[in-house]
Formats: sequence, structure tokens, C-alpha cells
Amino acid sequence: MKISANTLAILKNFSKINANFIVKPGNVLKTISGSKSIYAEAKVTETFPVEFAIFDLHRFLASISLFKGKDPDFNFGPKVVEISSGGYSISYCYSDPILTRDFAKNLPNTVNAPTFDYEFVLSDKDFSALSDASSVMGLPDLMLSATTEGIFLHLVDKKDKNSNVYALRIGDNTKNFTFKMYFKMENLSILPDTYTVKVSQKKVSEFVNKDKTIKYFISMEHD
Repeated sequence: MKISANTLAILKNFSKINANFIVKPGNVLKTISGSKSIYAEAKVTETFPVEFAIFDLHRFLASISLFKGKDPDFNFGPKVVEISSGGYSISYCYSDPILTRDFAKNLPNTVNAPTFDYEFVLSDKDFSALSDASSVMGLPDLMLSATTEGIFLHLVDKKDKNSNVYALRIGDNTKNFTFKMYFKMENLSILPDTYTVKVSQKKVSEFVNKDKTIKYFISMEHD
């Protein structure tokens, strides 16, 4: 079978959330961070035939990159995946399940989402701008707030009362909400795309991309 560039991009993104990884038979990929603060799932075009575990997803993806732009074939066997193209091949062994035991234990079959209190659309362009500003200005916290002037996303440093601030207005406050909710930017390990974002007073958020194939549940800060 082939693995598309889009699926490889999803795997690369998931490797930032947790290097441990388990694939179940089917076309849904899932991961969860060690702290359980990030859960992600994606529907992909491929159907994986067997269950297998990867201890270091970074190394697995780096091994695939050795084919340098070729489109290798993947043959998933009971103990190894054979990756081959143009006379070159890799036999990549699955990890011992004991090495990914904690990952498997934490990975839920389903997620029971809470009732969400507010939602907005975050464009790829806006998230890219926020990510760049967070890096350049050293601002680790993203505050979603509602005031009489509108709904805003502010980059701040909560630990510094004299913090610089980067602001993005995302909408009108038509329902006269008043709230402040915080994310850690380091937890927003999402693929570039436009997302519908829902937030709950229970400090849980949901990010769903525009074609509804990728979903993230991300914990918010307990402020």
C-alpha cells in the first residue's frame, strides 16, 4: 500500500504530541500527550491492515524520508513493515507492546466532549500570525477573552504583570459574554488549517478542521 503525503504530515504532527504511537486496523489515527492535555484523532484515506506499535515515531518518519522524494510501498506484516522503492528497502520492526504500554493505557476509545459554551473560527492565516508572534515576542500564553469591545485572542505572559501583548480581534460580542480563558501555546500542536474552535467552562477546547477529518481536544489553563 501507499501512504499519502497528507497522512505523513498528520503522523509528523502527531509525533510532536507523543513519540509513542499505536496504529489500529482501519483508517483512524489517534494520539495523546503524556500529560493527557492533548488528544488528537484523524481520518485518513488509507486503511491499515494490522495493529502495530511504534516506540519512536520521529525515527520511523525519518526512516521513511530516506527514500528522498520517492513514493515507497508499505507492506505491513505481523511483526515488521517492509518499506521499498527502486531497489531499496527497509524492514522496520514494530516495538514491543510493553514499551508503549502507558500510551496504550491513556489512549481512549472515545472522548466524551462536554457542553461547549462558545465557538469561533480560527483561520490558518491567523493561527500562523499568532504562532509567529508568540515565538518572536516570547509570549507563551494565549488568552481568549470577551469584553464589551468584542472577542479577542491575546498573546501574553501570565507570569509577567508587565508583559507585552499581541492582540487579534476575532468577532463581535453579540451575546454580551464576559470571560477570560487561557491556552499554553506549546499545547497548540495543530496542523496548519482553518479550525472551528469550541471552548467550555470545564477548561476543555475542541479544534475541528474545515473538512472535519482532524480533531483535537486541548486542555485549557486552570486560571
